[in-house]
Amino acid sequence: MKVHFRFWWLLGLWGFFACGLAVLPVLYLTNPASPAFIAAGPLTFGFVVVGWIVGVCLHEYAHAVSAFREGDYMTRIRGYLTLDPLRYISKRMSFFLPLVILVLGGIPLPGAAVRIDLNALKGSRSQTIVALAGPCTTLAVSISLFALYALLSIGGPFVAPLRQAIGLLGFFNLIAFFINITPIPGLDGYMAIEPYLTGRWHHRIRRLSQKPLVSTLVLIVVVVLAIAVFAPLTHVIMVGAGVNEADLDGAMEQFRFWSQGL
Repeated sequence: MKVHFRFWWLLGLWGFFACGLAVLPVLYLTNPASPAFIAAGPLTFGFVVVGWIVGVCLHEYAHAVSAFREGDYMTRIRGYLTLDPLRYISKRMSFFLPLVILVLGGIPLPGAAVRIDLNALKGSRSQTIVALAGPCTTLAVSISLFALYALLSIGGPFVAPLRQAIGLLGFFNLIAFFINITPIPGLDGYMAIEPYLTGRWHHRIRRLSQKPLVSTLVLIVVVVLAIAVFAPLTHVIMVGAGVNEADLDGAMEQFRFWSQGL
């Protein structure tokens, strides 16, 4: 697989924000009167947003590579196996709408998609594998971020800005995992169980899910679930796993730096 240059640019930009967050405490120690910490908000915002896009690319790539292995060879021709972010932009669920919702409301909705030819897959089991590959990757990203957070906790206040941003990004990814595995039409959880639905249900649901009004209602339901169920559940899990609640609150405040004073 040849990784597209746009993905390398994303990683480079993500690394730039990470380095900026890592350097902030050093600048403060060198000069306590330095206004460097004013940049903590924009750097946290950039790190989380770019990191979220990287995670979305990995999520969609997992769908694509599993589909290729299960018989849909068009995923390679369509460029899904290159990690090019532009290849994953969905016409139905624009990449930019979930990005705006993430920035304004802190809700990581699914914002991309790969076209899978279900008829080319080997069977029902293949569709389930393809459907769950994305959420499993998102969960793996979240766990990796939590592990990195735990490692940086040893550094205490010297790495606080970067550690907090990593914790918040892990928080968003875990919420995204719960959203994606929900068995609602349009989400991966439903795609995983769809082959096993009996009678005419699955054809009716598929037709309904293609209507704009139904898609809008599904979006509203997902947002409500994210706010009322998944975000509190993720918060409890993270705090129970040892993530400092003050780190999450501090990172969220920095992430929404633009709203301070409104």
